[in-house]
Amino acid sequence: MDKIDRKILEYLLQDARTPFSEIAIHVGVSVDTVSKRYSKMKRTYLIQSATLFLDMSRDSTGLIACLNITAGTGHSSEIEDKLRDTKEVFLLGKTFGAYDFFALVTVSDIRSLDELRDRIAGIHDVKSCDVSILTTGLSLIPSNQLPVLTKAA
Repeated sequence: MDKIDRKILEYLLQDARTPFSEIAIHVGVSVDTVSKRYSKMKRTYLIQSATLFLDMSRDSTGLIACLNITAGTGHSSEIEDKLRDTKEVFLLGKTFGAYDFFALVTVSDIRSLDELRDRIAGIHDVKSCDVSILTTGLSLIPSNQLPVLTKAA
């Protein structure tokens, strides 16, 4: 990744819907260059997707919760598959540390969260499922990813 790629990413991290023509003007390259570099970053999985992110705090009918899940030995891929198939899970990651998985979920109320926790705890070889409820909106700060990418380059 060079300076041009980083500049393109800066604009896309601010707003993934920014037209390539606008990025090209700011970066000082052609639209074709932006398009080709974007395609390359997608092909190499640096850019995985451009996704809508809902601010659930603006909808008072639901809750966002963090689930920290501990798995037994030898079944983490099966647990991960079941978590991916859980409709309430909108972000999932395998972790290193005290827990094996981190999941963000949306539910309608506390009772639904309690039922979800029980369902997940009931998955074969799940040892624990700790829950925290977000009390304010979730802040997505995509531009904070760029310094990490810059250091890795």
